[in-house]
Amino acid sequence: MCETRPVGSSGRSERRTGGRTHCGVWPRAALIIAVIALASARSSVSHGAEGDPIGYVRSLDGLARIRAATGEERLAEPFCLLRVGDTIAVQNGVMVVCDMRTGESFEVQAGNTLALPPTVARPNHSLYKSLRAALRALTRAPKQTGVAVVRGGARRTWPDEVSFAPSAAIQFRWRAAAAATFDLRRVEPQPEPVLHSDQPSSPLPWSGVVHRIPGRYVWEVRDAHGARLASGQFTLMTEAEASTQRERFVAQTPAQLGAQQRNLVAELLAAQDGYVFN
Repeated sequence: MCETRPVGSSGRSERRTGGRTHCGVWPRAALIIAVIALASARSSVSHGAEGDPIGYVRSLDGLARIRAATGEERLAEPFCLLRVGDTIAVQNGVMVVCDMRTGESFEVQAGNTLALPPTVARPNHSLYKSLRAALRALTRAPKQTGVAVVRGGARRTWPDEVSFAPSAAIQFRWRAAAAATFDLRRVEPQPEPVLHSDQPSSPLPWSGVVHRIPGRYVWEVRDAHGARLASGQFTLMTEAEASTQRERFVAQTPAQLGAQQRNLVAELLAAQDGYVFN
């Protein structure tokens, strides 16, 4: 049993859902497969040749698993690739999946399943090429520790240099199983304890009842004897800072793409440098 409680200033934070398609209000007990519209197309991008990525996890605030056509299962991670035959089941929370061929995003809520089909009616080849190139620069294997975002190769110092937008999905994960306590503290600009959890389990999401105040944060997990099992630090940006960074990366995207498509590519370019917007 896990008990989580806010410490210090509290309030309820809300996440925006702009730029995505909601899969509807579905009963939690139901297992519904959402299928993106199919149509014949000629290219491997459209058909999704075996092994080709056709989508990716744009954001994840909760726990989800991906089952491949071979039956192999893995935990879903932000920015991880989805291929033909993959089925994504959200156990708790909410996940946003992007179809790389069209740029459309789908929000999948707890208790629901999403299956990406092998073809779409009108694939956007320029968008696919841009997203594919950006995703190649991100680590694809699930991380065992740190803030739950994918680091941009060995040249970056994640998880200790991640900067999140105010509404981004934030989760903490660690390898050890015998965690006794989790503590999150803000160290700048005003030091204050933020969140304490007894007997936490990984991954642990940022509690929705804890107000998000921009600044620098540190977190740590300890065992029953007080020994530190995992720790890290990150920055929570202001809305203005996040907007400035987004504009900087949008300027690096292909001008021939639409505004929303450029935002998708910009999110991936930003993730390479440690800025997470979703």
